Amino acid sequence: MNWLGILPILMGVVYLIYSICDRDKITYYNRRFARKTAMTIIKPREFFRMQLKFAILNSVYLAVAGIVIITFNISNIFVILSIGGFHFINLILVIQSKMKGYTYYE
Repeated sequence: MNWLGILPILMGVVYLIYSICDRDKITYYNRRFARKTAMTIIKPREFFRMQLKFAILNSVYLAVAGIVIITFNISNIFVILSIGGFHFINLILVIQSKMKGYTYYE
């Protein structure tokens, strides 16, 4: 058993708690958009609801990745690679919020 797989599980649980406590605040982080553009929320209620759904999806993804790492005794590099999926889901949130007109990036 690879006990390093507990790291993604703990990250998923902590991120879920953080997202639920701060559900009326922007909780995702995407380096590409944070550096270059300023975000304006056009429809805050819909955006925060969608952000919470993506946060739940992110947390479940990290928990499942951690369980798979522990169960199948996958090497330590997959712990780092599992974090890449977390950022990919955040990128999908940015794209979806732009497509649905919830946010505007200058």
